[in-house]
Amino acid sequence: MPTQAANDERYDCIDLNSSDVAALEELPHMCPARAEYVVNGRPWKSANELVKIHGIGQARMQDIIDSQRLCSI
Repeated sequence: MPTQAANDERYDCIDLNSSDVAALEELPHMCPARAEYVVNGRPWKSANELVKIHGIGQARMQDIIDSQRLCSI
């Protein structure tokens, strides 16, 4: 799957490195504060780095990955 920003109509994936806060909030367990942390923590090299965010442990990170909403990084 090609990496594209979430606002690209051809793709419904959410890109950790370019999507806005509103799009990021569509991910499981992603509240506004966590979405803001994602924006401020860019660039992300891997979805596995989401465990750096307070409140996202291994299980929540896996839920986010398993949602299949993330674009490839």
